[in-house]
Amino acid sequence: EISTLESSLPNELYDFIFLYLKSVDSIYSFFNLNDRFNHLIYPFLCAINLSDADEYSLNKYYQTILPKIHYYIKAIKVDDKNVDFVFPLSLYSKIYPNLESVFITKVEKNGKYLLYLKLFKQLLNLKIHFAVQEYNETVSNEFANYDYLELLLSHCCPNLERLALNLYSHEFIDGERLEKKLLLKLTKLKVFHFCFRIPVL
Repeated sequence: EISTLESSLPNELYDFIFLYLKSVDSIYSFFNLNDRFNHLIYPFLCAINLSDADEYSLNKYYQTILPKIHYYIKAIKVDDKNVDFVFPLSLYSKIYPNLESVFITKVEKNGKYLLYLKLFKQLLNLKIHFAVQEYNETVSNEFANYDYLELLLSHCCPNLERLALNLYSHEFIDGERLEKKLLLKLTKLKVFHFCFRIPVL
């Protein structure tokens, strides 16, 4: 069946098929079938998307997929609530020896990612998306102000090359403070993407 499938469909069609599958499912189904499929799914081996993953998918990733591909992984996208499952503190460096980028989504106040900031110092790319709804008047100042950002970035300074901030804030943005007290601390920073949304009454 694999031989028939292999001969009847071009590589370009598989690229479209994989776009409709979760990366975990693509790897689980096609990895190590043969050299052709290993080449086709290589981008999914390097960049794992575990955002919105359910418990079944996370268990399948950790128990079945991760042991086979951990050396290939360079980037991971994961929800904050699952950070401790995907990144066991005691095994972090052994499991992900070549990890360069982490994208943490749906972060709430006092998120789990805070425990990992020191480990993330070695990353080249760290992206954190805070789960703050637009026009939510109950947002805590602690969660939105510069003091929080300074605390966050102070743990990521040494090697960070790319930084993306997507922030909804009730405070005005002080560009001078942003540059002098935040960005200048990141001596290796090359790319800074930001989206600051501020309600104006």
